Amino acid sequence: MSAHAFIAEIFSSAGEGQEAILEAIRGVNKQVIQNEPNASVYYWYTPEEANGGTAIGLRTFLNLVDTIGKACPGEPKLSIENLAQVAGFTEREAPQSAGLVVVARFVVELESQDRILKLLQKYAGFVQQSEPETLTFVVYQSRERPGEIVVFQRFVSRSSFEQQHSQTPEPKKLENDPSSHIKNADVRTYKEAGIGFLKRQ
Repeated sequence: MSAHAFIAEIFSSAGEGQEAILEAIRGVNKQVIQNEPNASVYYWYTPEEANGGTAIGLRTFLNLVDTIGKACPGEPKLSIENLAQVAGFTEREAPQSAGLVVVARFVVELESQDRILKLLQKYAGFVQQSEPETLTFVVYQSRERPGEIVVFQRFVSRSSFEQQHSQTPEPKKLENDPSSHIKNADVRTYKEAGIGFLKRQ
C-alpha cells in the first residue's frame, strides 16, 4: 500500500463548541507546517449543518510516523480512521477554495475489491482530465476494515457536484454493475474549515 492517510474526527465534550476546536487546530497547523515535513496533507473540514462541536481532518504522511494523535488538539473524544491512498489527486496546479467537500464510503465484496479499485483509478484519471471544477478526487482503502473504500472529493460549488460530477456516466456504470457488490454506501457533504493544506508549497 502507498502513503498512510488518516481521517481524524474530533468531538468537543466540554461544551466549547466547534470554533474552540478549530482555534486549537489553527495552532497545530502552524506546528505541522514548521516541524512535520513528512506530512504531505493536513486539511480540515466541518459538517454543513450546525453542530455542537465537530471537526474532521485529513492527514497524509509519506512514511508512517508515530505522531498521529500527538499533533491533534487534546480533545478527549477523537476517532482516527487508518487508510491507504490508492489513486487520484489532492489538488490541481494552484490552491483553490472549495464550495463543497464530499466524502463517500462504501463496502465491496473482497473478491471484487481489486477490480473496483482499478475502475476507480481509471475514473480518477477521467475526473482530473474532464472535470475542472472537481478540485480533489482521492481514493483510499481502509487498512483496518477489509472491503471498505473511501473517496474524498472537493468541488468549486455544490452545482459542480450535482450538475457536472454526479451526471457523468462513469460512476453510474459502477453503481449499476451487478458484479461490483457495492453495499452500505454512505455519502456525506461538508464545508471547508479554512485550515491546513492539501499540497505543500
